[in-house]
Amino acid sequence: MGGLGKTTLVKKVYDDTAVKKQFQNHAWITVSQNFQFNIIIKDLIQQLYNEIKQPIPPQVESMNVIMLSEFVKDFLRERRYILVLDDMWSIDAWEAIKCVLPDCNTASSVVLTTRIADVASASCLGSLDFVYKMKPLSDKESWTLFCNRTFQSNDCPPNLEEVSKKIMKKCEGLPLAIVAMGGLLALKDKGKTDEWEIILRGFGSEADGSGKFDKIRKVLFLSYNDLPHNLKSCLLYLSIYPENYSIIVDDILVKWIALGFVEGKEGMTSTDIAMKYLKGLINRSLIQAQQIREDGKLQRCGVHDFLREVIISKSKRTKLHNHSHWILHRMA
Repeated sequence: MGGLGKTTLVKKVYDDTAVKKQFQNHAWITVSQNFQFNIIIKDLIQQLYNEIKQPIPPQVESMNVIMLSEFVKDFLRERRYILVLDDMWSIDAWEAIKCVLPDCNTASSVVLTTRIADVASASCLGSLDFVYKMKPLSDKESWTLFCNRTFQSNDCPPNLEEVSKKIMKKCEGLPLAIVAMGGLLALKDKGKTDEWEIILRGFGSEADGSGKFDKIRKVLFLSYNDLPHNLKSCLLYLSIYPENYSIIVDDILVKWIALGFVEGKEGMTSTDIAMKYLKGLINRSLIQAQQIREDGKLQRCGVHDFLREVIISKSKRTKLHNHSHWILHRMA
């Protein structure tokens, strides 16, 4: 299921310096439910050529699927590479991508993340021992993550320990839920236990259900409802982007400003205020930072697909989704 931290774990390994040194080429592809083979393969080619700092041969643009597949095979043949296929939803998608990978044994690695057990099994050409099944965090692990995210330490104030443990239990060991809830509670007054009790009671107010997915949705609904009005509008606007879309930060700031979501403040530019909004949503774990520029500035961001479902639901109620979709195309 989602929210267990599959992508986070693989990203940690993929970005590790020692792991990077073992491979000549590196690529990360987000597959998702809306699998389109030609887009996936062109994305892979783009990443491979970016890494070697060479332009893509112009003939690639006019290649059909078979030619693209052979092009990738030729490029990767005799090279040692690591390829991450994140969020794989079907065996058919795996079979299609597998066909572009060379058969030669160069000690390369292909890593998949998926919520579907059959896809995980089908992708293992040797032994099922290569399947690592993620499990919810233990109570101890959950408490450590909760305290670090909420209190920026391993300790919880004594007056909040009882209510905090009840809230943590509601997250059922799901890292996404724990981190999102911690982001919400970190902004609450540590001296006012009643504010925390209100959050606890809120678990029964929306998206009632008993499954783990329902728990995540409840946390995300609570996090959304706790936002100031202007941040709600900024977050809802992201519903117009496709699943797993990597959003260019400079572009989204301009659009928020143009749509009137950014309130003026003396001594600050509109762009500075919009960036403050974005950082506020990141601090609440509602937006994920994805790519940082060399100067330390955030370049790309995105939203988890669970949160995307929540904000699409909310934006439809406010009629913002259709309006913003029109604005996006007008401004593109």
